[in-house]
Amino acid sequence: MQPNILLDTLNAELRLGSDDELSRYLELPAAVIHDLRCQFRPVSPEVIVVINERTGISVAKIRAMIAIEPALRHQVE
Repeated sequence: MQPNILLDTLNAELRLGSDDELSRYLELPAAVIHDLRCQFRPVSPEVIVVINERTGISVAKIRAMIAIEPALRHQVE
C-alpha cells in the first residue's frame, strides 16, 4: 500500500499545504492522518468512505492511489 501517494495527491488536488490542513478538510483527527502517513495503520474502509464523501473522488480512484490489488478489494467493500 502507498498511503503517502494518496495523502500527497489529496493535498495537491485540494491545494492544501499540509497534512494538518487535510485533517481539517476531511474532518479526521490529525493523529489518523499521521498514522496513515507513517504506515502505523492501513487505509481503512471508513477512511476511504470519508475521503469519497468529502472530496467526491471515486472509491476506485482512491483505491488506485493506495494500490490495493484487485484480489483484495472484497476486503474493503
